[in-house]
Amino acid sequence: MKMMSSRILLMTGTIFTLITLYVFSIISALTEFELTPVGKLLIFFLSWLVMASATYLGFFILTTEMFYKELATMKTNLFRVFTEITDEDLRKEINAFSLQMLHEDYKITAAGFFIIDSKLFVTISAAICMYTTVLI
Repeated sequence: MKMMSSRILLMTGTIFTLITLYVFSIISALTEFELTPVGKLLIFFLSWLVMASATYLGFFILTTEMFYKELATMKTNLFRVFTEITDEDLRKEINAFSLQMLHEDYKITAAGFFIIDSKLFVTISAAICMYTTVLI
């Protein structure tokens, strides 16, 4: 789990850097100075990287949101099963599992630094706007 968390952290940082550089290069291209052919190629390359990275991050955030939704559904379904089952041994097992699910906080994080959910997209967008403003 730790290895995957560090990959998520690296991916998020890379996406943030790419998008910030891309937005800065677009804004600087629209302002006073002329871009060289290498600069135009760099903007083209960054645009493809940004589209691929942002799509990957978007799908990852969507997957985590679906996980949180299914987790809430599973908790209610366990309660329904618990109320309908008459076998005492199975009721004990379901009760123990449902209590464990209720008391544990399931969060997907990037190496423990931040929680990955739909708020992350807004946070990254706000940080990109702030850093682009600082760079200009």
